[in-house]
Amino acid sequence: SASIVQQKVLMEGELLLEFSLGKKESHLWLISEQSLHYVRIPSAEVIEKQVQRFVRELRRRPNSFDVGNSLRRLHVRGSRLSTMLFGNAMKQLLASKTLIIVPDGVLHYLPFEALVLPGAIDGDYLVEHVPISYVQSATVLAQLREAPDSSRENNAGRAALLAFGNPILASGVSDDGLRGFIDFTTISDIPSTADEVKSIARFFPAGQVQTYLGSEATEERFKKEDLRHYRYIHCATHGFLDEKVPSRSSILFSRAGDSTEDGLLQMNEVFNLDMNSDLVVLSACETGLGKLFKGEGMVGLTRAFHYAGARSLIVSLWKVADASTAELMKGLYSNLVKSRSPAEALREAKLKMLRSPVQLWRHPYHWAGFVVQ
Repeated sequence: SASIVQQKVLMEGELLLEFSLGKKESHLWLISEQSLHYVRIPSAEVIEKQVQRFVRELRRRPNSFDVGNSLRRLHVRGSRLSTMLFGNAMKQLLASKTLIIVPDGVLHYLPFEALVLPGAIDGDYLVEHVPISYVQSATVLAQLREAPDSSRENNAGRAALLAFGNPILASGVSDDGLRGFIDFTTISDIPSTADEVKSIARFFPAGQVQTYLGSEATEERFKKEDLRHYRYIHCATHGFLDEKVPSRSSILFSRAGDSTEDGLLQMNEVFNLDMNSDLVVLSACETGLGKLFKGEGMVGLTRAFHYAGARSLIVSLWKVADASTAELMKGLYSNLVKSRSPAEALREAKLKMLRSPVQLWRHPYHWAGFVVQ
C-alpha cells in the first residue's frame, strides 16, 4: 500500500511516480514520505501516439545538417508530453531531490530525462532539474532495499571494477540457432570500447580493477570470475534484443576456440549468475528493452541482472553511438568515484554532454538513451 511505501521504502526527498495506462483514462500516483497525490491523465491510446512520435525522433541519429530542426521538434513534443503525463503536478516533481519512476506500457521506452518542461519549447530538460531512476514496481523497490547492502559492510573485501570490452567477432559465436535472429554479417568490430574500458579503469587504483579486452573478453572468463567480488561491473560490447523471445536477448563476448560457450550471454544464463554488485553497466545497444507483458512490465536483461544480485543497472533504450557513449561513461565513472549514487552520477554525466563543445553531442540521442534501473 502507499502508506507502507511511505513508511518503509522511500527516503527523504524521493518522489515515486507510478503510472497506470487505461483505455478510457490513465492514472498517475505521486508518493513521497509526506504526501500522496493522484493525477488523472489521458488514455493509453492518446499517450502512446505522443510517446511513439517523441521516441522515434529521439532514436534517430542526428547529423550536423538537421540537428537544429530535430531539436526544435523534440522541444515542442517533449513539452507537450510532459504536460500530458504530469498534469498540474510539475511543481512537486521539481521540488523533489530525486524521481523514481514506475512506468507502464509504452512508457518503458521513454527516457523521462529528455522531457522538456511545459512551455519551454526552446529546451529545458527534466534532467537539468532532478536525478531520475526507474523501477519495475514499488514492491521490487522494497525488495531491493531490504537486501543486505554489502557496499557499507564489505567494501574493504571487494574490488572496485570488473570490465569487459572490444569482443572479437572473428572468434564469434558458434553456428547455432541464435543465427536465426542475429545477422552477424552486419555487425562490426568496436575497438572504441577498448578505449572506453581503459578510460574508466583509470578512475580506480590498479589493484582494484580487472579488465578483459579483445580475445580475452570471453563469456567463459565472465562466468568464471567471482562476480560477488566487484562493486561495479561494466560490459562495453554489442547488445542484441529479441522482443519475441526475450530469453534470447543477450550481450556479446569473444569466444575462445576450445570453449563450450557460444559467446552470447543470454537472459536465461544471467539468471544463474551470482552477483553482489552496486551497479552493472551494460554499455551496448538496447540492453534496457525486452518484451512487455501485461501485469509484468518489461522482461529482459535488466530483470535477469537484478535477480542475479545487481542492485542497480545502467542500460540503453536504443542503438547508441560509440564515441558519445564512451564520453558519457567516462563522465559517469568520474562521478561514481566521488560517492555519487548511480542516478546522480549519470545525471551529472548527461549534463556535461548537454554542455559539450561538440554540438551534436548535446542532442538527447547521444545522452538520453542510457537510464538507471
